[in-house]
Amino acid sequence: MFWTRGVIDHLAVDGKSVAVSTRGITGSCDRIVVWTTPGQRFVTFETRVHCAGNYAYTQDVAEVALGAGRVAWIEEEGGNQLDQYLYGASSSGGPSKGLATAYNGYYGAGDADWVGQLHGSGPLLAYNLWTTCNWILNDDKPTDDCPTNYQVSGATLWRLSATGTRVRLRSGVSSFRLLAVGGGRLAIEATTTFWIAKGRSGTVTVLSATGRLVTTVPAVEKDPPRAVALSSTQLVIERHRTLDLHNPASGTLTRTIPLGSATRLQLVGANAKLAILSGLHRLIAIRLTDGKQAIVPLPAEAKATTSPISPRLSEAGLFYAYNVASTPARGRIVFTPTSDLLARFRNSG
Repeated sequence: MFWTRGVIDHLAVDGKSVAVSTRGITGSCDRIVVWTTPGQRFVTFETRVHCAGNYAYTQDVAEVALGAGRVAWIEEEGGNQLDQYLYGASSSGGPSKGLATAYNGYYGAGDADWVGQLHGSGPLLAYNLWTTCNWILNDDKPTDDCPTNYQVSGATLWRLSATGTRVRLRSGVSSFRLLAVGGGRLAIEATTTFWIAKGRSGTVTVLSATGRLVTTVPAVEKDPPRAVALSSTQLVIERHRTLDLHNPASGTLTRTIPLGSATRLQLVGANAKLAILSGLHRLIAIRLTDGKQAIVPLPAEAKATTSPISPRLSEAGLFYAYNVASTPARGRIVFTPTSDLLARFRNSG
């Protein structure tokens, strides 16, 4: 376990390292904290959120990711408009630099630019840029330029190199939206509208680190992906009542695991051996070889919170966070090695 002074909002993992966004430290801007287990080695990065003199009506760190030896995060602030800023730095420490910006007048009225879908793992850290239109300025009615509300256009997929250089991988419908990164590959589900489910294709496309098409998993009628996780050996697609396991290099369906009592939980990560599903006060590990489920116990003080924050699974193990009120160190990050998770299946017979 690792403690932070600030309240934790977001969490991302890569191998044995975890990055969290923290807020609420008196006299300090919000921070990004990167911790590497085992031990207590950590580095911090100051954001431009909730700093003295920043009087934006709303401000937040919206996303965090780790990969390619880098940490990246998206800051948002607004009043009459919403502005987004993508920053990155070496995960071992040092200065951060701005990588991308997006400006949205009146919270996206008319055309609005966005940066998001920030994901990282191993040698990859990637994100999307895109533009949406909407009907807010036309009495919520379609226009010739915007026939579908929140229709996506100008989408691009970008990768950050180990030196922080931006590399454009793809553009158009085949680049949006980025769902997961793992095993040196990226998973995309083509989406034509940002907030409307009917714009989803249901087809999951796997790309190489250079943006080359690796394989495609066709849509399943009336059973679109609820979540996707990607590792070096597994492409895991959560559907309404099952986990579908695919070979990430060929797309071949290798196993279908019924979710049973875990149907309402959300897939939050997978590695070569396990998948993790999360819900209110619940974490469930699923062994991918046979579909057996095991409860991941939570600390007693974590059960007093609404839910574990951003559970994520790497090949090294499971990370999640929670916050404790009225203590000098309010944030908690918990790490459970994959070997300990697998032992729960042996202990349960």
